[in-house]
Amino acid sequence: MSKLQLVENSSVNSSNQARDFTLDELCVNPDNPRKSRNPLFDDLKASIRARGLNSVPLVTRDPRLPDGKWTFSDGGNTRYTIMRELWDETGDPRFFKMTCIEKPWPGRFQCLAGHLAENETHGQLTFIDKALSVSEARLLLEEERGKKISLRDLAVELTNSGLPVHFSSVSRMEDVVTNIYPWMPVLLASGFGGRELRKLLKLRHGAEKVWDKYQFEKNICTEADFTNVFGECCRKFDDPELWSIEMFTDELIGDLTDAFPCDDLDYDGWLLELRGADKVKAEPAEDITFAVSSGLPANSSTVANDDVAELSQLSDELTPGDSTLLEDDTPGVEQSTAKKQPKDLSSLVKEDESHALQGPDDYLPAVAQPEIHSLWHVSALQDDIEHLQSLAWRLSWDIASAHDCGNSLTPASENASQSGYRLSVPVDDAPLVALFLASLTDDTSYQDAANLTSELLIGSSESAKPVFDDEQTLTVFRLIRILRRLRELQRKSAASIVPANEG
Repeated sequence: MSKLQLVENSSVNSSNQARDFTLDELCVNPDNPRKSRNPLFDDLKASIRARGLNSVPLVTRDPRLPDGKWTFSDGGNTRYTIMRELWDETGDPRFFKMTCIEKPWPGRFQCLAGHLAENETHGQLTFIDKALSVSEARLLLEEERGKKISLRDLAVELTNSGLPVHFSSVSRMEDVVTNIYPWMPVLLASGFGGRELRKLLKLRHGAEKVWDKYQFEKNICTEADFTNVFGECCRKFDDPELWSIEMFTDELIGDLTDAFPCDDLDYDGWLLELRGADKVKAEPAEDITFAVSSGLPANSSTVANDDVAELSQLSDELTPGDSTLLEDDTPGVEQSTAKKQPKDLSSLVKEDESHALQGPDDYLPAVAQPEIHSLWHVSALQDDIEHLQSLAWRLSWDIASAHDCGNSLTPASENASQSGYRLSVPVDDAPLVALFLASLTDDTSYQDAANLTSELLIGSSESAKPVFDDEQTLTVFRLIRILRRLRELQRKSAASIVPANEG
């Protein structure tokens, strides 16, 4: 009889029995999805030190482990680690034993799904921990079934194993593991995720489409490979202190221009193509999370949050059971269902659907309103005159090009006193949007600035809508912030110049 059969037989005979285990009889599950420290570790440790261990984890016999060793099947690794630390620190006998419930060996895939679910109820996993574990789950399932498993089938199997998740979330995780993680392991391990990671993925997909499009249409021959060009650019920013989506985009376009010889794709050409390929959609406030549903067992069943923006694209593939919950995904904030009562599932589904069906003018109040910090913040790596001039030009061009007048502006950074852009046409011939943008830099003597601002940004109380939509208005405010900081640095620079003594 094989060791696996012995384990299965012994597990069936002792199923659902609770007894005390010494720490030496237990060990962390080899497939534990948590690779980084639990952000709630210190709080949990303090609680267990004061009150003891109140929960009763499930344990099972993994055939890979030596005889007599048990491991956790649905969470419990962090609690075991805490008990081991407390025993080593204090020698108190109450920390040397854990009451656990024996469970038949469910297989590695089921264990991994159980740990993913349980971990999310006691402390948020980083996005990359989730993604790597889901990728590993796919390999385990393929090994069990002896065939390839599609991402859609993987999502179904995870759902059936107590971890409801839509295939679009699984697809995004696979994308990150394949195309981002090999080049940015440090940044991802730091907790990088949410909007910034989505922006990075959008940028990659957009850039690859442009690369493939021009390579096919223009028959471009190059020794460079897009995957390596993008990856090497990622490698330069594999540090939480260095990351900035604006600086990354600037660096990437420079790398693409060098690697892809095409007369139509200089820096501005790439920028124009990427702007067109990456029109911003409404996004949820945070990253994918697994949140416990009131209609599911609290010990293992969770729901994965998909992008609200993707619901409209995938509506023909969604069933009522695919609808998902929105939860916060801030590391270090406990998501215990004992402290947070989730809303009724049907009402949350309706909220999600309403966000997905909103038009562009509805994004701001619903889901896309930025924090003041994100609108006002200037990265330390960009906080100099040269970078701010470049940012001002790119923002102004983006606004103007959306109104078909990008050619009315031109870069202006020949010296440190310039604002980064200026009119490229006479004032009398300039469109209103270009005039407004130029008025922010004192590049024109346009006298009707107040009416122009009202017409473009606010509209009238009667029937005239503002020219700028919500997204463009936010970009204008960002441009104003950049210009204010640029002028501030220029004033400081001018004040520090001491005229030479010519007497």
